[in-house]
Amino acid sequence: ALLLVLPWLLKNLALTGNPTYPFFSANGLHWDAWRAWFFDRPGTGLWPADWGRLLLAPLEASLIGAEGSASYDATIGPFVLLMAPLLALVWRALPTATRAASGHVALFFAVQYGLWLAGMTRSALALQSRFLLPAFGASAALGGVALAALPALRRPRLAVDWLARTVFALALALLLFDTVLHAVAVHPLPVLAGLESRQAYEARRLGPYAAAMIAVNALPAGARVQFLWEPRSYLCRVDCLPDAILDHFLHQTHWLGRDAETIAAGWRADGVSHVLFGQSGYRFILASAFDPVTARDEAVLAALQARHLEPVASFDDAYVLYRLR
Repeated sequence: ALLLVLPWLLKNLALTGNPTYPFFSANGLHWDAWRAWFFDRPGTGLWPADWGRLLLAPLEASLIGAEGSASYDATIGPFVLLMAPLLALVWRALPTATRAASGHVALFFAVQYGLWLAGMTRSALALQSRFLLPAFGASAALGGVALAALPALRRPRLAVDWLARTVFALALALLLFDTVLHAVAVHPLPVLAGLESRQAYEARRLGPYAAAMIAVNALPAGARVQFLWEPRSYLCRVDCLPDAILDHFLHQTHWLGRDAETIAAGWRADGVSHVLFGQSGYRFILASAFDPVTARDEAVLAALQARHLEPVASFDDAYVLYRLR
């Protein structure tokens, strides 16, 4: 495992100065103590105010977790939730060798699950099922062991194994149905078959972002575009600086203590010629009230827009492309 991960550690060390960038150190390229805090948000987790939810985490993630929502941001179904009870029910019926192997896999799962819970105690940003992804493979293996051993629990009046397989089959059928609905909504076949152009597909799927990137790519040669509240940079063909963790502006005002004039001067010194303002993203940040946007920050942004940024184009009230005066 160390040999496999060593190239990435060496790459991080060479490019950023920290082999585990950005973790375990406040030093590194484009990294400091404020960014480490912003990325982590300690004190916003479930402990101690909402500690009871830690006990209900698997139930919540399974029942109310949904892709694209604020609740765990993933649809994982009942599999992870049912794996542990099923395995406990058949544990004594397992052969000794299977029990030993399952114990090791269960330990791996427990460590990953414990790290997930530890993250949720510390930060609200860890309240996402995707952080449990390394444990899903182990969960699938243990669930398979449990299902294979369920006939040992069969009783004359209750076919436990049939009931469990029915529940899992129904869950898989619903998952397949949901996947088909999503595929129909995305409608990828026309572009794959050449009946729809790539540009039309991008416009259909990405909306205002695709239109903004067309305008960005039409800028003069040598243009350098700083993004604000937009972490994506794909489709960009000029020198784009995405707002990767949505902190660029707040880092300027909170950590560096800059006002509108010094922010604009810093951009000019860095060769920035244009700014793509993610207006809808900024409104979402304000509405969620999670990021520490203060009245001063809003005033600095307004002064920056009024005195140093000249609007070039607007895209469905979602993005504004500015030229830096």
